[in-house]
Amino acid sequence: MLDRVYNEHIMAKYDTMRKLERNAMLREYAKAHPELSLKEIGRAFNISESRVWRILHGNKGEDAKLSISQG
Repeated sequence: MLDRVYNEHIMAKYDTMRKLERNAMLREYAKAHPELSLKEIGRAFNISESRVWRILHGNKGEDAKLSISQG
């Protein structure tokens, strides 16, 4: 049981790191291709147009949740 909980914790951290890396790559890609729409950028990263917008414009709600939970 503890092994499963530990593995889930490790995977959650890994998943968060992957998303942070993806978000950084997405921002660089958007800067390099200003002619692309949010939908086109989303297609390149296999995410929705609204998710692209949130990544590019900040996740204020998610950041607030993160700081409260860490805090």
